[in-house]
Amino acid sequence: MAEPFGIILRIIKIVTVVCAVMEIAMLALFGFLFVYRQRETSEIMLLLGTGKKRVCAYFLYSSGLISLIATLAGAVTGYYLHERVIRFITGIAGGYTTVDRRFSDGNLSVVKSLNFDLEMDPWLFVVAGFVIFVLAMLFCLAFTILTFRNKPGQRKMSGPKRQAKHHGFAEEVLNMPCCQF
Repeated sequence: MAEPFGIILRIIKIVTVVCAVMEIAMLALFGFLFVYRQRETSEIMLLLGTGKKRVCAYFLYSSGLISLIATLAGAVTGYYLHERVIRFITGIAGGYTTVDRRFSDGNLSVVKSLNFDLEMDPWLFVVAGFVIFVLAMLFCLAFTILTFRNKPGQRKMSGPKRQAKHHGFAEEVLNMPCCQF
């Protein structure tokens, strides 16, 4: 492979790795911001007797809806912009092929030209969107599990206390860790 095209291939590999790492970081940030930052909401839902299954379903369905819309928008946008990106890369690669051959014996040999195929299979974008959607759901599930883990010394959040009849609902809510001043 010619040296300039090897440089382009190395740059593409580096950009791909950087984009993959950034995608994982963004998915982790989404899981943290959407699920883990709503710990108090989940505690209130548990105190009201919702149950861990329903709280988990609430987080997964709502984050799944957001993730589904975002991945569909990303896949459609990627499909419609991929031709522009390939043309841009073709222009950069074309700049590497312009070599002064006026006094070279290379003009007598076979000249190879670089051709890019502008058409990509739409299923590539569907599969990429599906993988990103699954990763987003896994990050949200991980942060949902972290939400339910109790810190040492913290009361288990399993629902309202039924044996203590002298406590009213308002007192129970005010005694939550998030409402103490």
